[in-house]
Amino acid sequence: MCYSEEDCNNLILISIMREFGFSIREVKEVMERYTVTNPTDDLVHEARDFFKDKIIYLEEKIQEYQDLIQIINTLPILSENPLDWNDKKERTMILASHLYEKVRE
Repeated sequence: MCYSEEDCNNLILISIMREFGFSIREVKEVMERYTVTNPTDDLVHEARDFFKDKIIYLEEKIQEYQDLIQIINTLPILSENPLDWNDKKERTMILASHLYEKVRE
């Protein structure tokens, strides 16, 4: 079976969106509504709102991952000096509690 260039491009877009957390519904919406050749003004505004919201969501996820990396870096097991374990454990729990509160919001 041969795929057209457009089919291949669509598969690439779908794969990227799924890899980066777009839901099936969001992928369908993007593919059906926001990849049209001659969109209406209303559709352009709707697409802008959709993608602005997605960018905000992704920026929040990036911050959460950065916070998690910081927590991992403070784990006592990664300490080169066993005497630092108690200090690192306390710091890890402070960071973990902070991240937990942000996730619950």
